[in-house]
Amino acid sequence: MVLAEVHHHRSRAQVQLDQAEAALLDSNEAVRLDPTKPDYLWYRGHLLIDKKKFDEALADFNSALSIDSRHTKAYLGRYEVWFRQKNYPAAFKELNLALAIEPNSKRALLNRASLYMYGFYCDRAITDYELVVLNHPSDDSAAGELERIKRSKVRGNCKNLADGQVPDFPVQAATNNEISTISDEGKWKLAMNLMNSGKHAEALPVLRLLADQGHYNSQCEIGKYYFHGQGVAVNYKEARSWFTKLAEKGDQCGQYFLGIIFEDGLGTPKNYVEAIRYYRLVADKGHSQGQWMLARMYSLGRGVTKDEKEAFRQSRLAAYGGIPSAQNYIAWSYYLGTGIRSNSLYGYAWLTIAAANGHVKAKETLSETEKSMSQDEIAKGQALAAQCTSSNFKDCKI
Repeated sequence: MVLAEVHHHRSRAQVQLDQAEAALLDSNEAVRLDPTKPDYLWYRGHLLIDKKKFDEALADFNSALSIDSRHTKAYLGRYEVWFRQKNYPAAFKELNLALAIEPNSKRALLNRASLYMYGFYCDRAITDYELVVLNHPSDDSAAGELERIKRSKVRGNCKNLADGQVPDFPVQAATNNEISTISDEGKWKLAMNLMNSGKHAEALPVLRLLADQGHYNSQCEIGKYYFHGQGVAVNYKEARSWFTKLAEKGDQCGQYFLGIIFEDGLGTPKNYVEAIRYYRLVADKGHSQGQWMLARMYSLGRGVTKDEKEAFRQSRLAAYGGIPSAQNYIAWSYYLGTGIRSNSLYGYAWLTIAAANGHVKAKETLSETEKSMSQDEIAKGQALAAQCTSSNFKDCKI
């Protein structure tokens, strides 16, 4: 039995040296010498997955669980098998089994959150990420992903999942052979239809064919797929590769997402200087969300000297572009006199606009604010808001 342990540890060391074949040989020997150790079986299954021997890997994980039904890693191993084979409902089930045993398993929670986002179930993904951040407060990557999903939820890119409801995941993607004869225009229309229907795994191969021909929009969508974990697992390195190619060509999609990647430290160390450089590039082109992100950087003093006047200026540009968070920021800038002279009437008008556009905090604050206002003040503020929105902010004096 001692010799089995030697082979097991040597196998793990071989993996660190990128000696996959030697690692598998040692793992085989460890299992042969002591087939009663679930850890040995789990680890060999893990190695077999990398060699795409999924049936053999699954057999090892099943054997490990027959010895120890609470072996969390074996459930996670089965998850990996099903995920690699694009059987997402089965993969989801394995994660739930693992979490029933180990509720705070970081790996299981992160993987389940990614699957939730694959199906656009933002609230469920947020819950899992909040557990990870609570138990691992130093994990900046998880915290950054949590904030990204919350932003996605605000933009309305999410679906609800009732308690007891089984998530709806795509099972397989389309093949290149099925779409190779379609015209480029037809491919793009097909991709758009699939994306709008939530069939991201099926849209991906269509987008790849177009991206290989230099189609900017398709390259952007692929980058976003890797960024959000839609149609594929989250992979910030791959997303950054796609966005960098686009950014080098001056494309706003690539520049904007690189700003987020560098600000939040997604798959790379945080770099506020780089983040603000990319935000400025898109803001200068009139990209409303980029203007808001740039405003935040000036407001927080990230990568630049804190400048409340510039934060207000950029926020107002973003607010004119319809960004609810920027509209709420402008409201409170007027209330507090931050970066602009205080004007509570203007503040109320912007709060009204932000609330009408779905900003949750603005909605919560609006009714409380009105309690301290006269009917005449409310009417004037609403008139200012109406003048801005009815003219699409072209005749907005505030």
